[in-house]
Amino acid sequence: MASRSVVDDVYRERFDGRYPPRSTVGVCSLPGGAAIQLDVVAADE
Repeated sequence: MASRSVVDDVYRERFDGRYPPRSTVGVCSLPGGAAIQLDVVAADE
C-alpha cells in the first residue's frame, strides 16, 4: 500500500483521465518478492 501513490502518478501520466478500473489489496508479501501484482481485463471490440 505504500507505493499506491506511485501507481497513481503513473496512471495520471499514461491515461487521459479515463482511468481503467483497478483493484488494490494489501498483503504482507507477494510470491517471488514481487513489488506489485497486476490484474488485467481486456476486450476486443
